[in-house]
Order: sequence, then C-alpha cells, then structure tokens
Amino acid sequence: LKTPAEIDLSKSYQAKSYVRYSLEGKSVSSDNQSNIIINKINSDLKLAEQIRYFNDDNIAVGSGPLPPKVGQITSLKVYWVINNNLHELNDLRISVTLPANVKWDNKNRASVGSLDYDSQANQVVWQVGRLPVSVYKADAEFNLSVSPGEALRNKIMIILPGTNVAAVDSETGMQINKTLKAKTTKLEDDSMASGDGIVQ
Repeated sequence: LKTPAEIDLSKSYQAKSYVRYSLEGKSVSSDNQSNIIINKINSDLKLAEQIRYFNDDNIAVGSGPLPPKVGQITSLKVYWVINNNLHELNDLRISVTLPANVKWDNKNRASVGSLDYDSQANQVVWQVGRLPVSVYKADAEFNLSVSPGEALRNKIMIILPGTNVAAVDSETGMQINKTLKAKTTKLEDDSMASGDGIVQ
C-alpha cells in the first residue's frame, strides 16, 4: 500500500507488447517486428471486507448469542476498506443484497460518499462516486442483525453472499467489476469470535 507521498500522479500505467520474428536464420531487423500494442492497465482497486463481533482492541462491537441461535438476534459489525493507488475512479459503488434473515442494524459511518440501506431490496449500498487517486484509502462500517430461522439450525449461515464492487477507471475508461467471496457465521476475520459458525 502506497502513501500519498509515494504515488507519482503523473505516471501512466500501461503494458507495451510486440512480436519479433526471424525466418530460417536470417538476421532480425525492424522489418521483422510487429506494430507495438499498448494496453492500458486498470487501477488497482481493492475492497477489504470484515465481519466482526469484537474489534481489534477485543471490545465487543456486536451483541447477542455467538454463534447465533434460532429465534434470537445477534448483531455484528461489517467493515469495508477501499484501497486504490493508480488512477482516479468514477461511479464507485459498493453493494450487497442481504439474505432474508439478515437485516440492516444501523450504527453506520462512511469516510466518503453515502452509506444507505434499501429496505425494499434488503440491500446495503455505499455510493462513493468519484474517488481521486489522492484518496488512497476510504472506509465504511455498519451493523447487521442476524436472526436465523429453524431451517438454519445446525448449519453455517451466510451473512454476506458476495459484495459487489463497481467503478469506472477515469484513465482507461474501462469498467472495474469485482465480487467478493461470501462471508458466513464462521467469522473468520475475528480471531476472538471465530469458530465453527454452526447455528444453535
């Protein structure tokens, strides 16, 4: 991860390629070289996602039974951190549609843009919009309430089924689209709370 002082904003990141060939031992000259193809490289946008019951100081940021229990509510905190170094981004949007037994539980904050909940779609959306390359890190957090039904007893429950990250690279003009791996009640990101994640 580069700090703002280490980023050269004047650099254009691209890959140049060409083919050079020879025929039956004849010498290679500029006539034996293809045209140079320039491929611009998209920015290195990354989203780190964590679900926690305890923060880094081992202070509870969640509440309720752990692992979750049928018919009871467990509150957990989601942390999103964006890192981006190469190019400015436009239309940056992070979104996740929550499963039926996972709901928005407020306690939200975002360092840039707006973090909102669409109750009709049960979807959390972080609308960042434009992200200049000078802002190499942005973060947001919010709580979710997890209330497993009987059908999830003795099973590992999916909390976030795959968060989507979308943006347009202002330098290349190309769309960046990524989907993260699903997060479950195993809480792998929380060393204090991680376990088998099986709903009781």
